[in-house]
Amino acid sequence: MRFRNWLLTGTSLAVLALVPGAALAQQAEYEALQQAQASGDADAINAAQQALTDTCIVNGYASVQDCIAAITGGGQPAADPQADADAQAAEEARAAEEAQAAEEAAAAAAQAEADAKAAEDERAAEEAAAAQAQAEADAKAAEEAKAAEEAAAAAAQAEADAKAAEEAKAAEEAAAAAAQAETDAKAAEEAKTAEDAAAAAAQAEADAKAAEDAKAAEDAAAAAAAAQAETDAKAAEDAQAQFVADLQAALDQYQAALNQAAAGDYAGAKPIADAAAARIQELCTANGYQDIKSCIGQDLPPLPEPPAEQPAEQPAEPAAEQPAEQPTEQPAAEQPAEQPAAEQPAEQPAAEQPAEAGPTDQPADANAPDPVAAAQDQLGVAVELYNVGIGQLEGGDASGQSTIDAANKQFADICATLGVADVAQCLTQYGITLPPVPEVQPAAETTPPISELPGAQEAVTPQAVEVLPETVAPEEAAPVLDSAKDFATQVVEGQAPAEQPAVSEEPTAPPPTDDKSAQADIAPVEVQSLAKMEGEKIAVDALPVVEVPQNVTIINNVTNVTNVTNITNNTTNVTNNNNTVNNNGGGGQGGGKPGNNFTNSGFIFQIGVNLIISNPAQDFDRIRDSDEDEVYYERLPGGRVKETIERPNGVQIVTIRDRWGNVLKRSRIMPDGREYILAYQDEDDFEQDDDYFGNWRDPGDDLPPLRLTIPIRDYILDAGDADEEEVELFFREPPVEQVRKIYTIEEVKRSARIRDSVRRVEVGGLTFDSGAATIARSQVGALSKVANAMLAILEDNPGETFLIEGHTDAVGGDQPNLILSDQRASTVARILTDFYDVPPENLVTQGYGERYLKVKTEKAEKLNRRVSIKRITSLITVADRN
Repeated sequence: MRFRNWLLTGTSLAVLALVPGAALAQQAEYEALQQAQASGDADAINAAQQALTDTCIVNGYASVQDCIAAITGGGQPAADPQADADAQAAEEARAAEEAQAAEEAAAAAAQAEADAKAAEDERAAEEAAAAQAQAEADAKAAEEAKAAEEAAAAAAQAEADAKAAEEAKAAEEAAAAAAQAETDAKAAEEAKTAEDAAAAAAQAEADAKAAEDAKAAEDAAAAAAAAQAETDAKAAEDAQAQFVADLQAALDQYQAALNQAAAGDYAGAKPIADAAAARIQELCTANGYQDIKSCIGQDLPPLPEPPAEQPAEQPAEPAAEQPAEQPTEQPAAEQPAEQPAAEQPAEQPAAEQPAEAGPTDQPADANAPDPVAAAQDQLGVAVELYNVGIGQLEGGDASGQSTIDAANKQFADICATLGVADVAQCLTQYGITLPPVPEVQPAAETTPPISELPGAQEAVTPQAVEVLPETVAPEEAAPVLDSAKDFATQVVEGQAPAEQPAVSEEPTAPPPTDDKSAQADIAPVEVQSLAKMEGEKIAVDALPVVEVPQNVTIINNVTNVTNVTNITNNTTNVTNNNNTVNNNGGGGQGGGKPGNNFTNSGFIFQIGVNLIISNPAQDFDRIRDSDEDEVYYERLPGGRVKETIERPNGVQIVTIRDRWGNVLKRSRIMPDGREYILAYQDEDDFEQDDDYFGNWRDPGDDLPPLRLTIPIRDYILDAGDADEEEVELFFREPPVEQVRKIYTIEEVKRSARIRDSVRRVEVGGLTFDSGAATIARSQVGALSKVANAMLAILEDNPGETFLIEGHTDAVGGDQPNLILSDQRASTVARILTDFYDVPPENLVTQGYGERYLKVKTEKAEKLNRRVSIKRITSLITVADRN
């Protein structure tokens, strides 16, 4: 086997023949070891190492290393001839043995190889036969499987074809059914549509018939209602006219009795006076008045029992009886203007005496009211105000606390006048128990304030419109500026608007920072104290008659029957007439009742397309307390009159009026001589001609259209959405542009463009009784924030003036709305005075009716029924003068 391996390794026989036998054996084992090590086979390496070790030992080497060294030429053991011979013999024998063994092994190997080859061939043949058989079997199986598969596929295809055919048939039948169903549905739908159309047509025809019937019924009802309303209005107008006429007749009768008694015939006058008083009481009660005082503004004066020395003073008295005859020559409609004359006899001595006898006049002192009783009455008013505040808090209105604070201040002031410093003790002493103040439960806000509504950021220009809730259609919003509203009205009415200066191309200047800077362009005015202006002292019955405007249309003469409610009486329209129209009964012609002067008259006139109400009597009644105040008059040059109202505390309100009743100047003079100027018109800058009203020109026409840089939310404030401090700060804001001159109060009232130059505070939420100028007590609290803001400003400057504007919606006639709005403005002013102690002389009022709507609609609209308030101080007097 080794020999074979050597042959396999390529060792030639020639080389082996040259190597000794022992060396060959060692060499062979060593090469076998190298081959084993080269193969990496551990078993082969171990076997080769063992074989090499055995060979080296047999050949007499002391160690394997020596043996290897000998093999590789590193040395030979010492020669022993015998041993060498023996070794040679042994080696040869062994070589022969090994050669034989090698031959045998080779033969065996060859035989084994042949056997193995034969076995292998046989096995290969068997395997080939088996493989052939298996291949044949596989082929057959494959063929059979393929046949089965093809059969199955054919069956499946047949089944699929059958199913597809079945499904196709089913689909075809379903499509046919669907088409039929669609056809049937369409037919049914068309039938239903036709049926519905027929039903709708029938219903529409029925609805149209019903609507036509309803419209006819509605028109009939409206016509009936209109006819009834017209009848009722006519009846009410007739009843009112009859009431005024009857009341005037009764007052004339009582006046005649007064004159008769004053002439010395007391006995004859007494039954006449009693009958007249009974008739007056009957008429007033039947018309809803509690007593005569609430009906005509005062109690009937008692019949005078003239002293023995008076008859000498009465010879001119018969002339005073003439007015009683005069009404028979005049239209009955003019008679109510005589009614105020019944108010004057009791006042006449009071007005006349101070000029002659001074404040020491005893009859005036004898008739002076009891101050304790007056204070108790004032406590009652304060209690009402306190209860209003309680109602506000219970309703969730936090401003009720301001109302209560105002009432508490009144309690303190009134109790101080009664000599009781402790308010609680004072109230207990007079049997007054106040309810506890409830906790405020804020009500949910339903309407966002103006500042949060769309459009509030828009700048104020003639094109800007009112900021209204989103429920109001945008096209119904009227212009913000009253001057722009007037312009639109003039265009609609076909009247050419007044030509105004062109708008400057320069950027709009920012608003002034205070009142003084707003008047920076005005030339200095030398202010004269009204206390030093003296004239001829006259009595009230000697006051000049207020001249009703000439060359304008007199729409209405307004007669004040009471100091709260104006009763109006339509008179004949006088157009372009040059005669003075007045309703006096011989006023100022020698005693008797006073003429138709600014204390008892008013009228409505028309300039262009606008109606204007002038009511100086309403202003006079509001400022003067007929029960407590003394009034003196002086005649000044130029038809002017100086009026001095003196109050029990020594304060004097001095007013200079022109012959038309317009206020030119007004001051409050304190007992210590300090004078606060409320209005001051430089008369050199105010010239009136004989046709002042007919030639009246709007001073605002000299100004360009108002264009501002401030947004609407900084120009208009709704007091209902602001707190007291915000209202005060807004009132304190100066005009929004430079003031060109000092105007009269009447010029400011009548010129929308002049009024537009100051900011406005709107008092919404006031609910007036329908068609009346009265409001419920619960509404008083709505003015608390405005009142307290005014009082805070007046504490800094007692010379401030606030204009209160009354507005209505467009329901009703122009004239009734104008009168109603004027009365409502006066009502608000009275509440501010009576409940909150705002001095009446710091307030002026004017009604505008439906002239300045916020929402352009003829329908009832609460946003149009409102009161606006403006601080006009810097327009009518010199800034920082006080």
